[in-house]
Amino acid sequence: MSSAKQTAREVKALASNVIDAGKGLQPWELPQSVLGRLRRAAPPRYSEYLMFVERDLGRSARYLSNVLIPSLQRAGPSWVPSALREVFFHETTIQHRPDQLGSYDSFPAEDWFFINGILTDSGMAGWNADYLARIFHRPFTIVQNATDGPLADLLECADEKAFGMNGEPADIAFPEIHRALKDPTKDRVIVIAHSQGTLIAAVLVRLLRLVYARADEVVSEARQAEELEALRRSGVTVDPDDFSDVTTDELARLEIYCFANCASEMRYVDPDLALPWIESFGNEHDLVARLGMLAPDLEAENIDIDGPLWVRRGGWGHLLNHHYLRAIELAQGGGASAGPKTLSAEPFELYGGGEADAPRLFGYINGGRGR
Repeated sequence: MSSAKQTAREVKALASNVIDAGKGLQPWELPQSVLGRLRRAAPPRYSEYLMFVERDLGRSARYLSNVLIPSLQRAGPSWVPSALREVFFHETTIQHRPDQLGSYDSFPAEDWFFINGILTDSGMAGWNADYLARIFHRPFTIVQNATDGPLADLLECADEKAFGMNGEPADIAFPEIHRALKDPTKDRVIVIAHSQGTLIAAVLVRLLRLVYARADEVVSEARQAEELEALRRSGVTVDPDDFSDVTTDELARLEIYCFANCASEMRYVDPDLALPWIESFGNEHDLVARLGMLAPDLEAENIDIDGPLWVRRGGWGHLLNHHYLRAIELAQGGGASAGPKTLSAEPFELYGGGEADAPRLFGYINGGRGR
Protein backbone atom coordinates (compact mmCIF):
# COMPACT_ATOMS: atom_id res chain seq x y z
CA MET A 1 0.00 0.00 0.00
CA SER A 2 1.35 3.43 -0.93
CA SER A 3 2.14 5.89 1.85
CA ALA A 4 -0.56 8.26 0.56
CA LYS A 5 -3.22 5.54 0.69
CA GLN A 6 -2.06 4.45 4.14
CA THR A 7 -2.21 8.04 5.40
CA ALA A 8 -5.71 8.48 3.98
CA ARG A 9 -6.83 5.25 5.62
CA GLU A 10 -5.40 6.27 8.99
CA VAL A 11 -6.99 9.73 8.83
CA LYS A 12 -10.33 8.14 7.95
CA ALA A 13 -10.01 5.74 10.87
CA LEU A 14 -9.22 8.62 13.25
CA ALA A 15 -12.24 10.60 12.03
CA SER A 16 -14.46 7.56 12.50
CA ASN A 17 -13.04 7.05 15.98
CA VAL A 18 -13.79 10.65 16.99
CA ILE A 19 -17.34 10.49 15.63
CA ASP A 20 -17.95 7.19 17.40
CA ALA A 21 -16.58 8.59 20.69
CA GLY A 22 -19.11 11.43 20.59
CA LYS A 23 -22.12 9.16 20.15
CA GLY A 24 -24.55 9.50 23.04
CA LEU A 25 -23.23 12.94 23.98
CA GLN A 26 -25.19 16.06 23.09
CA PRO A 27 -23.18 18.92 21.54
CA TRP A 28 -23.53 21.04 24.68
CA GLU A 29 -22.23 18.13 26.76
CA LEU A 30 -18.89 17.92 24.97
CA PRO A 31 -17.19 20.59 27.13
CA GLN A 32 -18.49 18.78 30.24
CA SER A 33 -17.01 15.53 29.00
CA VAL A 34 -13.55 17.08 29.43
CA LEU A 35 -14.01 19.82 32.04
CA GLY A 36 -16.63 18.06 34.14
CA ARG A 37 -19.98 19.34 35.33
CA LEU A 38 -20.05 22.79 36.84
CA ARG A 39 -20.22 22.96 40.63
CA ARG A 40 -20.73 26.00 42.83
CA ALA A 41 -18.62 24.58 45.64
CA ALA A 42 -14.96 25.59 45.87
CA PRO A 43 -12.56 23.15 44.19
CA PRO A 44 -11.22 20.49 46.58
CA ARG A 45 -7.58 20.26 47.54
CA TYR A 46 -5.28 19.27 44.65
CA SER A 47 -7.92 20.13 42.05
CA GLU A 48 -6.41 21.51 38.85
CA TYR A 49 -8.93 24.35 39.09
CA LEU A 50 -7.13 25.65 42.18
CA MET A 51 -4.51 26.90 39.74
CA PHE A 52 -6.92 29.72 38.91
CA VAL A 53 -8.55 30.54 42.26
CA GLU A 54 -5.62 30.50 44.68
CA ARG A 55 -3.59 33.63 45.38
CA ASP A 56 -0.35 32.30 43.90
CA LEU A 57 -0.53 34.58 40.89
CA GLY A 58 3.01 33.73 39.84
CA ARG A 59 2.18 30.04 39.46
CA SER A 60 -1.01 30.83 37.54
CA ALA A 61 0.87 33.20 35.24
CA ARG A 62 3.59 30.63 34.56
CA TYR A 63 1.02 27.99 33.71
CA LEU A 64 -0.93 30.28 31.39
CA SER A 65 2.20 31.43 29.59
CA ASN A 66 3.42 27.85 29.13
CA VAL A 67 0.05 26.74 27.80
CA LEU A 68 -1.07 29.72 25.75
CA ILE A 69 2.19 30.75 24.07
CA PRO A 70 2.87 28.37 21.16
CA SER A 71 6.17 26.52 21.42
CA LEU A 72 8.12 23.66 19.87
CA GLN A 73 8.78 20.33 21.61
CA ARG A 74 12.51 20.24 21.16
CA ALA A 75 15.71 21.75 22.48
CA GLY A 76 16.16 25.39 21.50
CA PRO A 77 19.17 26.39 19.39
CA SER A 78 22.11 27.64 21.43
CA TRP A 79 22.01 31.00 19.67
CA VAL A 80 18.53 31.72 21.07
CA PRO A 81 18.75 33.61 24.40
CA SER A 82 17.98 31.32 27.36
CA ALA A 83 14.97 33.40 28.43
CA LEU A 84 13.41 32.94 24.98
CA ARG A 85 14.31 29.24 24.83
CA GLU A 86 12.29 28.64 27.98
CA VAL A 87 9.24 30.26 26.37
CA PHE A 88 9.36 28.95 22.82
CA PHE A 89 11.05 25.54 23.21
CA HIS A 90 9.78 22.88 25.62
CA GLU A 91 11.52 19.51 26.00
CA THR A 92 10.36 16.41 27.84
CA THR A 93 12.19 16.34 31.18
CA ILE A 94 12.65 13.91 34.06
CA GLN A 95 11.69 15.25 37.48
CA HIS A 96 11.47 13.77 40.96
CA ARG A 97 8.84 14.38 43.63
CA PRO A 98 8.85 13.09 47.22
CA ASP A 99 6.15 11.05 48.93
CA GLN A 100 3.45 12.66 51.09
CA LEU A 101 5.95 13.07 53.96
CA GLY A 102 8.68 14.63 51.86
CA SER A 103 10.83 11.49 51.52
CA TYR A 104 12.47 10.40 48.30
CA ASP A 105 13.61 6.98 49.51
CA SER A 106 10.51 5.35 50.98
CA PHE A 107 9.73 2.00 49.33
CA PRO A 108 13.30 1.62 47.99
CA ALA A 109 12.43 -1.65 46.21
CA GLU A 110 9.89 0.16 44.00
CA ASP A 111 10.14 2.76 41.23
CA TRP A 112 6.99 4.77 40.48
CA PHE A 113 6.72 6.82 37.27
CA PHE A 114 4.09 9.30 36.11
CA ILE A 115 3.58 10.36 32.46
CA ASN A 116 1.28 13.39 32.15
CA GLY A 117 -1.27 14.40 29.53
CA ILE A 118 -1.83 17.48 27.38
CA LEU A 119 -1.82 21.10 28.54
CA THR A 120 0.42 20.15 31.45
CA ASP A 121 3.49 22.19 32.28
CA SER A 122 6.10 21.33 34.87
CA GLY A 123 4.09 22.89 37.69
CA MET A 124 0.88 21.06 36.82
CA ALA A 125 2.70 17.73 36.40
CA GLY A 126 4.16 18.23 39.88
CA TRP A 127 0.66 19.02 41.17
CA ASN A 128 -0.57 15.71 39.71
CA ALA A 129 2.38 13.80 41.16
CA ASP A 130 1.83 15.34 44.60
CA TYR A 131 -1.74 14.05 44.66
CA LEU A 132 -0.60 10.62 43.50
CA ALA A 133 1.96 10.65 46.32
CA ARG A 134 -0.75 11.60 48.82
CA ILE A 135 -2.94 8.67 47.76
CA PHE A 136 -0.28 5.98 47.29
CA HIS A 137 2.39 7.21 49.77
CA ARG A 138 5.20 6.81 47.22
CA PRO A 139 7.76 9.19 45.68
CA PHE A 140 7.39 9.66 41.93
CA THR A 141 9.63 10.13 38.92
CA ILE A 142 7.80 12.36 36.43
CA VAL A 143 8.26 11.99 32.70
CA GLN A 144 7.11 15.55 32.06
CA ASN A 145 5.66 15.54 28.57
CA ALA A 146 5.89 19.26 27.84
CA THR A 147 2.95 21.29 26.59
CA ASP A 148 3.24 23.38 23.44
CA GLY A 149 -0.19 25.02 23.61
CA PRO A 150 -3.77 23.83 22.98
CA LEU A 151 -3.58 23.59 19.19
CA ALA A 152 -0.14 21.98 19.11
CA ASP A 153 -1.03 19.49 21.86
CA LEU A 154 -4.25 18.46 20.12
CA LEU A 155 -2.43 18.05 16.81
CA GLU A 156 0.22 15.98 18.59
CA CYS A 157 -2.50 13.74 20.03
CA ALA A 158 -4.12 13.34 16.61
CA ASP A 159 -0.69 12.55 15.14
CA GLU A 160 -0.03 10.04 17.93
CA LYS A 161 -3.47 8.46 17.70
CA ALA A 162 -3.42 8.06 13.92
CA PHE A 163 0.30 7.60 13.20
CA GLY A 164 2.03 7.03 16.56
CA MET A 165 3.99 10.28 16.29
CA ASN A 166 5.42 10.75 19.78
CA GLY A 167 9.10 10.00 19.46
CA GLU A 168 10.62 12.72 21.65
CA PRO A 169 8.94 11.80 24.98
CA ALA A 170 9.37 8.07 24.27
CA ASP A 171 13.09 8.62 23.62
CA ILE A 172 13.41 10.30 27.02
CA ALA A 173 11.21 7.86 28.96
CA PHE A 174 12.39 4.50 27.64
CA PRO A 175 15.94 4.55 29.07
CA GLU A 176 14.48 5.42 32.50
CA ILE A 177 11.99 2.55 32.43
CA HIS A 178 14.60 0.12 31.10
CA ARG A 179 17.07 1.13 33.81
CA ALA A 180 14.48 0.52 36.53
CA LEU A 181 13.57 -2.91 35.12
CA LYS A 182 17.22 -3.97 35.01
CA ASP A 183 17.91 -2.75 38.55
CA PRO A 184 18.20 -5.92 40.69
CA THR A 185 17.19 -3.97 43.82
CA LYS A 186 13.73 -3.27 42.41
CA ASP A 187 10.79 -5.62 42.92
CA ARG A 188 8.22 -3.42 41.18
CA VAL A 189 8.26 -0.77 38.48
CA ILE A 190 4.96 1.12 38.32
CA VAL A 191 3.98 3.44 35.47
CA ILE A 192 0.91 5.67 35.84
CA ALA A 193 -0.09 7.48 32.65
CA HIS A 194 -2.86 9.96 31.93
CA SER A 195 -4.43 11.03 28.63
CA GLN A 196 -1.66 11.74 26.10
CA GLY A 197 0.66 9.96 28.51
CA THR A 198 -1.16 6.71 27.66
CA LEU A 199 -0.17 7.15 24.00
CA ILE A 200 3.44 7.51 25.12
CA ALA A 201 3.11 4.45 27.36
CA ALA A 202 1.83 2.47 24.38
CA VAL A 203 5.03 3.30 22.48
CA LEU A 204 7.13 2.24 25.48
CA VAL A 205 5.37 -1.13 25.46
CA ARG A 206 6.18 -1.54 21.75
CA LEU A 207 9.84 -0.72 22.44
CA LEU A 208 9.95 -3.25 25.26
CA ARG A 209 8.68 -5.89 22.86
CA LEU A 210 11.86 -5.39 20.80
CA VAL A 211 14.23 -5.86 23.75
CA TYR A 212 12.35 -8.72 25.41
CA ALA A 213 14.45 -11.85 25.87
CA ARG A 214 11.62 -14.04 24.53
CA ALA A 215 10.90 -11.73 21.59
CA ASP A 216 11.69 -14.39 18.98
CA GLU A 217 9.23 -16.77 20.65
CA VAL A 218 6.28 -14.36 20.83
CA VAL A 219 6.85 -12.16 17.74
CA SER A 220 8.25 -13.21 14.37
CA GLU A 221 11.42 -11.58 13.08
CA ALA A 222 9.46 -10.07 10.22
CA ARG A 223 6.97 -8.57 12.66
CA GLN A 224 9.83 -7.18 14.78
CA ALA A 225 11.29 -5.50 11.70
CA GLU A 226 7.88 -3.99 10.87
CA GLU A 227 7.52 -2.79 14.46
CA LEU A 228 10.92 -1.11 14.42
CA GLU A 229 10.19 0.56 11.09
CA ALA A 230 6.86 1.84 12.42
CA LEU A 231 8.60 3.26 15.49
CA ARG A 232 11.15 5.00 13.28
CA ARG A 233 8.32 6.60 11.29
CA SER A 234 6.78 7.79 14.55
CA GLY A 235 9.93 9.72 15.42
CA VAL A 236 11.48 7.29 17.92
CA THR A 237 15.26 7.46 17.61
CA VAL A 238 16.48 5.18 20.42
CA ASP A 239 18.09 2.01 19.10
CA PRO A 240 16.85 -1.22 20.73
CA ASP A 241 20.29 -2.73 20.07
CA ASP A 242 21.73 -0.27 22.60
CA PHE A 243 19.71 -1.88 25.42
CA SER A 244 20.27 -5.25 27.05
CA ASP A 245 17.49 -7.79 26.88
CA VAL A 246 14.71 -7.61 29.47
CA THR A 247 14.09 -11.04 30.98
CA THR A 248 10.71 -12.53 31.82
CA ASP A 249 11.35 -12.03 35.55
CA GLU A 250 12.22 -8.38 34.94
CA LEU A 251 9.17 -7.81 32.73
CA ALA A 252 6.99 -9.31 35.47
CA ARG A 253 8.01 -6.39 37.72
CA LEU A 254 6.35 -3.88 35.39
CA GLU A 255 2.79 -2.66 36.01
CA ILE A 256 1.14 -0.02 33.81
CA TYR A 257 -1.94 1.91 34.98
CA CYS A 258 -3.63 4.21 32.48
CA PHE A 259 -6.21 6.91 33.21
CA ALA A 260 -8.37 7.92 30.23
CA ASN A 261 -6.48 5.46 28.05
CA CYS A 262 -6.98 6.80 24.52
CA ALA A 263 -4.49 4.48 22.79
CA SER A 264 -5.68 2.32 19.93
CA GLU A 265 -3.28 -0.47 20.81
CA MET A 266 -1.61 -1.49 24.06
CA ARG A 267 -0.93 -5.20 24.00
CA TYR A 268 1.02 -7.47 26.32
CA VAL A 269 4.71 -7.79 25.49
CA ASP A 270 4.38 -11.48 26.36
CA PRO A 271 0.79 -12.53 25.55
CA ASP A 272 1.44 -16.08 26.77
CA LEU A 273 2.19 -14.84 30.30
CA ALA A 274 0.03 -11.67 30.17
CA LEU A 275 3.05 -9.44 30.88
CA PRO A 276 3.39 -6.66 31.82
CA TRP A 277 0.33 -6.06 33.98
CA ILE A 278 -1.93 -3.43 32.37
CA GLU A 279 -5.03 -1.74 33.80
CA SER A 280 -7.02 1.16 32.41
CA PHE A 281 -9.49 3.54 34.08
CA GLY A 282 -12.03 5.80 32.40
CA ASN A 283 -14.99 8.00 33.28
CA GLU A 284 -18.03 6.93 31.29
CA HIS A 285 -18.56 10.39 29.77
CA ASP A 286 -14.89 11.34 29.30
CA LEU A 287 -14.60 11.99 25.57
CA VAL A 288 -10.87 11.22 25.57
CA ALA A 289 -11.35 7.82 27.22
CA ARG A 290 -14.10 7.12 24.66
CA LEU A 291 -11.49 7.51 21.92
CA GLY A 292 -9.73 4.43 23.27
CA MET A 293 -10.61 2.13 26.15
CA LEU A 294 -14.28 3.18 26.36
CA ALA A 295 -14.98 3.28 22.62
CA PRO A 296 -18.65 2.32 22.19
CA ASP A 297 -17.57 -0.44 19.79
CA LEU A 298 -14.04 -1.58 20.59
CA GLU A 299 -13.90 -4.12 17.78
CA ALA A 300 -15.29 -1.84 15.08
CA GLU A 301 -12.81 0.91 16.00
CA ASN A 302 -9.89 -1.55 16.11
CA ILE A 303 -9.14 -0.75 19.74
CA ASP A 304 -6.88 -3.47 21.16
CA ILE A 305 -6.01 -2.77 24.80
CA ASP A 306 -5.04 -5.69 27.02
CA GLY A 307 -5.86 -6.01 30.71
CA PRO A 308 -8.94 -5.04 32.74
CA LEU A 309 -10.80 -1.92 31.63
CA TRP A 310 -12.45 -0.08 34.52
CA VAL A 311 -15.27 2.41 33.95
CA ARG A 312 -16.82 4.85 36.43
CA ARG A 313 -20.47 4.86 35.44
CA GLY A 314 -21.95 8.34 35.33
CA GLY A 315 -18.47 9.86 35.61
CA TRP A 316 -17.75 13.12 33.79
CA GLY A 317 -14.53 15.00 33.18
CA HIS A 318 -11.00 14.30 32.04
CA LEU A 319 -8.72 16.04 34.58
CA LEU A 320 -6.56 13.57 36.48
CA ASN A 321 -6.81 15.06 39.97
CA HIS A 322 -10.28 16.58 39.93
CA HIS A 323 -12.15 13.90 37.98
CA TYR A 324 -10.21 10.67 38.65
CA LEU A 325 -7.98 10.69 41.72
CA ARG A 326 -10.51 12.60 43.82
CA ALA A 327 -13.14 9.91 43.18
CA ILE A 328 -10.66 7.17 44.13
CA GLU A 329 -9.61 8.96 47.30
CA LEU A 330 -13.22 9.45 48.41
CA ALA A 331 -14.12 5.82 47.76
CA GLN A 332 -10.94 4.04 48.86
CA GLY A 333 -8.48 6.43 50.50
CA GLY A 334 -7.74 7.32 54.10
CA GLY A 335 -7.82 5.07 57.11
CA ALA A 336 -5.21 4.18 59.69
CA SER A 337 -4.03 0.96 58.02
CA ALA A 338 -2.29 0.48 54.71
CA GLY A 339 -4.38 -0.38 51.69
CA PRO A 340 -7.82 0.67 50.43
CA LYS A 341 -10.95 1.07 52.53
CA THR A 342 -12.68 -1.87 50.86
CA LEU A 343 -11.87 -4.88 48.70
CA SER A 344 -14.31 -3.69 46.04
CA ALA A 345 -13.70 -1.88 42.74
CA GLU A 346 -15.70 1.17 43.88
CA PRO A 347 -16.07 3.68 42.22
CA PHE A 348 -15.32 1.62 39.08
CA GLU A 349 -16.69 -1.51 37.44
CA LEU A 350 -15.41 -3.71 34.65
CA TYR A 351 -16.03 -2.64 31.07
CA GLY A 352 -15.77 -4.61 27.86
CA GLY A 353 -14.83 -7.95 29.34
CA GLY A 354 -12.01 -9.14 31.55
CA GLU A 355 -11.94 -10.87 34.92
CA ALA A 356 -11.00 -9.08 38.14
CA ASP A 357 -12.64 -8.38 41.49
CA ALA A 358 -10.95 -5.02 42.07
CA PRO A 359 -8.15 -3.03 40.43
CA ARG A 360 -4.68 -4.17 41.37
CA LEU A 361 -3.74 -0.50 41.63
CA PHE A 362 -5.99 -0.10 44.65
CA GLY A 363 -3.78 -2.45 46.65
CA TYR A 364 -1.14 0.30 46.81
CA ILE A 365 -3.45 2.95 48.25
CA ASN A 366 -2.37 4.46 51.56
CA GLY A 367 1.00 2.71 51.42
CA GLY A 368 -0.41 -0.77 50.74
CA ARG A 369 1.91 -3.45 49.39
CA GLY A 370 -0.27 -4.39 46.43
CA ARG A 371 -2.48 -7.37 45.61
